[in-house]
Amino acid sequence: MSEFTFTPHALSRILDMAFTAEDVRNCLERPEKTVPSLEHEKHNYSVVYYCHGKLTLAVRFDNKLILTALWNRIRPDGSWEPRYQRTVQEDLNKARESS
Repeated sequence: MSEFTFTPHALSRILDMAFTAEDVRNCLERPEKTVPSLEHEKHNYSVVYYCHGKLTLAVRFDNKLILTALWNRIRPDGSWEPRYQRTVQEDLNKARESS
């Protein structure tokens, strides 16, 4: 796992989502599924999603930089779609509740 590095954003997401070091290690070393991202081609780099359990990590293919952490969803047919932890509306509702 030492060849991977984390952005501050990815570390923050992992902590916010309450994933453990073991969860992250399993995701990187024993992914249940890896999925190439087509969304990042416009940035001139490739991203691969590593999925294990409920965790997905978005990893730059060229330098093994972990960009973010996501909840994931593997559908019954085996296809995959990422699901973010919160929606914008949920964030707005949470901000209103705390003020």
